Amino acid sequence: MTMDDYKLTIEKVTNGYIVSHPDEFDDGVKVEFRDVIEEPEEEWGELAAGLHLLYFVMDYFGLIGSKHDAKRLRVEIVEKESDGDIRDMDR
Repeated sequence: MTMDDYKLTIEKVTNGYIVSHPDEFDDGVKVEFRDVIEEPEEEWGELAAGLHLLYFVMDYFGLIGSKHDAKRLRVEIVEKESDGDIRDMDR
């Protein structure tokens, strides 16, 4: 793939997102893929879908990194505590 092929189109729909992106098979055939990121039917489903979308974008552009990298991006959902501090919702 060339740099021109690294393109994402993100569409917000009622229940999440549709992400479209070009790709090319080994034989040179170009196709357009569509991935659906569905919003779970739960209280914080919109945040969960947004988190999934951001990780999808990071992965697509090679920004995930590995646990061995000195620095890497991290996106997380946090929750505000009664004292105003923010805490990780997974803890």
